[in-house]
Order: sequence, then C-alpha cells, then structure tokens
Amino acid sequence: MTKIKDILIYILAFFPLFSVKLVNLSIVLFIIGCGVHFYKEKTPFNWPDKITVVKVVCLSLPFLLSIVSLIWTNNLNIGISFVERVLPLIIFPLIIFLLKPFGSKESITKFFKAYILSNAVLALIITVFAFFNSLDISETSGEIAYGIDLRGRLETLPIVGEHPIYLSLLMGSALLFLLYNRFKNTWINTVLILLFLIVFFLSNSRGPMLALLVSISVVLIYKKVNVIYKILTFSTLILSVSLLLMLTPMKSRLMEFVNTKHYYPIGQYYNSFNIRMGIYKCSYILTEKIDWYGLGPGDVQFALDDCYNKQFKTSAYKTGIFNTHNQYLFYWLSYGVFGILIILISYVFFYSYAFKLDNKLYIVFLTFMFTCFLFENILSRNTGIMLFSIFNTLFLFQVNLNKVKSTI
Repeated sequence: MTKIKDILIYILAFFPLFSVKLVNLSIVLFIIGCGVHFYKEKTPFNWPDKITVVKVVCLSLPFLLSIVSLIWTNNLNIGISFVERVLPLIIFPLIIFLLKPFGSKESITKFFKAYILSNAVLALIITVFAFFNSLDISETSGEIAYGIDLRGRLETLPIVGEHPIYLSLLMGSALLFLLYNRFKNTWINTVLILLFLIVFFLSNSRGPMLALLVSISVVLIYKKVNVIYKILTFSTLILSVSLLLMLTPMKSRLMEFVNTKHYYPIGQYYNSFNIRMGIYKCSYILTEKIDWYGLGPGDVQFALDDCYNKQFKTSAYKTGIFNTHNQYLFYWLSYGVFGILIILISYVFFYSYAFKLDNKLYIVFLTFMFTCFLFENILSRNTGIMLFSIFNTLFLFQVNLNKVKSTI
C-alpha cells in the first residue's frame, strides 16, 4: 500500500509529460494518494492557524477573485470555464496544507527530482523530434526557416506536445531546480543541463530567455564565492548566450526589434514584435476605461478584440487569439486596480517568506516566474497554472518543516 500511495502522490511531478486530460487524472490520483497517506499515517488533523489560512488565501487569490468576478461578467460561460481552469490554484494549497502528504524536507526534494526527471524525458523526446525535423526541412531555407518551422510544430507532438513558451518555462524551471537539487553523479547533472538548455533554445522564446538570465544572475549573486569569480562567470554566461543567440533560430526573432518598419502592425505587414506592441497599447487603453473592479476574466478577450479592430487596420489579430501577453495586465483588466493590488501584495508575501528563511531556490523560482509574467499570461494555461501552483505551495509548506538548506 505504501508504494501505491507514493506512486499516486509523486505521479503529479510528471505532469510535463501529460496531456490536459492526463494532467486532470494525475490531480485526482494525487488527491487520492494524499487521502490514503493521511489515513494510513494517522496524521492528526488540526484546524489551520491564522498564518496557514493567510498562506492558502494568498496562494489561491486568482481563483477566489475569478469566483467573485462572475457576479458582473457578461460572458458567464467563459468566466466559469476560466474558474475551472484555475482550480489547481486552490486544490493544491488545501490538500497539501490540510492532508500534509510531505512529512520531511527529503520527501519534497524527492518530488523536485521527479519533476526534473520528467522534464529530462520531455527534453529528450523534443531533441529527437528536432533532429528528425531538421532533416526534413534542411534543404528548404536554412536557419531562420528551421526555427520558425520547429516552433510551429512543437504543439503537434502526441501527448507531450507543448506551446514553445510553456516548454521553455518547463525547461527553465527544471534547470533552476537542478542547480539546487543535484543528483550524485556529475555526468548525469551535466547531461541534464545540456538537454534542458538545448530544448530551451529550440523553443525560441524571448521572455523566458530573459527570465532565465535574470534568475541565473540571482543564483550567482547568492553563490558563496569571491567577486572576481562571479564577474568572470557572469561574463562567460553573457558571452555564451550572445553566441548562442546569433547561431540559433532565435536570432531571427531578436532581429525583429531592429528590422521592423512599423511600431504597430499595418495591413499585411506584421511580426511578433509589432503585434505585441499593439497588444500592449490596447491593454493600456482598456486599463483607463474599466471600473475599479475590472471586467472579469471572461470579458477581457472580447474587450481586447474590439480594441484591435478599432485601433489597427490589419488582419494580424484575426490569425489567432491574442491575450494581454502580460500576467499583470491580465489581472488588472480582469479584477481592476483593487484586484491587481491584492495579488501584488500576495507576491510580496511570497518573497518575504523566501527571504526570511533564506531559501535561495524559492527566491530564484519566484524571480523566474514573476519575470515571465511580464511577457506572457502564464496562469491562463494549464501548464503554467500547474507549475506555479504546485511549487509555490510546496515552498510555502516547507516553512512548516525544517529550514531548507541550499547546496549551491
């Protein structure tokens, strides 16, 4: 029974390899496993104290606000659909804090390592796919076309297919977790780091790239070595990244900043850069028009689409669904000034605990996620919701255990 219970609990760490339906199944199995653990271990149930209640509320704020926003949303069905999507934001805090499936620092470290290995398997699959994909199109148009083609095909992989943004989010987080949760064999750590970096660059995502650089800089700041070593390491990192950017498909995306002819899309002339600038323009226009309580998540996209039609004479925004591409802007439009302020206060709360405990990995994780939030609606998609909710909850739950000592 113990092995089955552990499998049910730790299967959740392999969510990067699951489709949406399998992810939902893993959540159900995790809840069952936690229930079995609680019963078998005869864990005493204690009503949560005030601090625990505050933690759970802060962790589940977007879910709670989305429930309240249903009162005034015009698109109730979409609003309810959003509420269902962000359910993990309240499920994991409640289950982990009340049923206490992790009884020690070691049990949580085991979960981190399982997550790292799941991403390693995903990275290997993507690397093999990229290799054969490059063979298929190598004669067409070279480096730039290769990058665009691969980026467009990543979601087509059966079961493990993932949007490039979220693939880079998974690889980046796994890399950062590995720095603080190493395996015993150096060669295993080296291979894993290389795999994560390869897929990270293949995903060709600028926002997560900047977030990873910022996070690794934080790692270097906290590393207990002399200043000269830090400077040399950081310089080597910047040089290596610069060379990789110039030699990989990301070069074409970076050059959009320099080569774009128009700041906003016009007619048939548009690229990812000026489309994004148009998104931000409309988002800021809407922030000046909404009430203090916001539009509600169900109405935001309709308001944005209406703004795109009025502001820009182009078909660019008819080629797909273009959200705010900024988590903070999405919260502002969804829940108004009041909502975004509450959420930002909760983020300060998370940071305060990370610094209070000197939990370096938690600080790095928050830095990575909150930087990514500047460029994407991370918590509007299943993968981002799972990643942030699971590990943010685990980090805060560690406070209830012994103090986490980093190894870097």
